[in-house]
Amino acid sequence: MYWSDWGSNAKIERAGMDENSRKVIVDRSKTYITWPNGIAIDYYIDRLYWVDAYHDMLTSCDFEGENVNIVMMHSFVLRLPFDVVVFQDEVFWTDWVKLSLRSVNKFTGEYQDDFERYLGLPIPMGIAVWQNSTQPLGRNYCKDSECDHIGVAAPGRTCSCLCPEGDTCFNSEPGKNIDPVSNLYP
Repeated sequence: MYWSDWGSNAKIERAGMDENSRKVIVDRSKTYITWPNGIAIDYYIDRLYWVDAYHDMLTSCDFEGENVNIVMMHSFVLRLPFDVVVFQDEVFWTDWVKLSLRSVNKFTGEYQDDFERYLGLPIPMGIAVWQNSTQPLGRNYCKDSECDHIGVAAPGRTCSCLCPEGDTCFNSEPGKNIDPVSNLYP
């Protein structure tokens, strides 16, 4: 999972669903980042996109936070971006100044004015695209687990058993693969 954090120590981080392997992948040592509002994953080219409302910027990087690319910055088109989503060759965002939905080509940054949609009030917030192709197919490593609470995906193609604080799970060793057949799949 990925998330962003605003403020004097603005950053984008990632971790496994079990909270292990937490890592800062983008901070001010790599690029301008102050108000990273929305983030989106492009599984086709393994990149993370985000919009920064303070710098009026659309940026991307690989999943390790390297190969940072500023797609668009300080443009009349990108004024106060709030949320972002990637679909096919386009990056779409909601804009709080123009009260609209806008897009650019994710490779060239070219503005797609034929797509712009004025949304009006209330201010447009979140945006999502739902199509099977936007989510990769994956294996559920917790499907056959013996976890007696909540099993969540963990780094390394494993399942971690989460249980309430002060309680003990049947199989709670963090990061332990409790799916008996998951080692058969790369």
